[in-house]
Amino acid sequence: MKLKLATAALLFAAIPVVAQAQQNGPPGQVPKPTVADVQKVVHAVSADQAKLRAYCDMGKVLMQLDQAEQKRDANAIKALSAKADGLAQQLGPDYARVMDGLSNVDPRSEEGKRYGVLFEPLYKQCR
Repeated sequence: MKLKLATAALLFAAIPVVAQAQQNGPPGQVPKPTVADVQKVVHAVSADQAKLRAYCDMGKVLMQLDQAEQKRDANAIKALSAKADGLAQQLGPDYARVMDGLSNVDPRSEEGKRYGVLFEPLYKQCR
């Protein structure tokens, strides 16, 4: 359960950074997604094997990125960030928009946990 929460927190925290890096601009005021928005994205990723693989790979890359940041390994951070950028592009603009909207939500808050539950079907498919 702790690993699931850590993975969700990492995805919440890192995806907006990756998406923002792709846009090369400051974060905008993106509205929080609705439950329907999240469900639509989860369904789209679940239904597409390439996107599902990218989502699962993204979780692994983001965990590696977190470790590289803790070690302050600039070369690994650069390489992993590039890999995460490529995976984010595979996941598509709807996914990026949802994650941008979640960028101001603390994944450990009640609201964050409610959003996290919506992503559980994807998490379970990554095992």
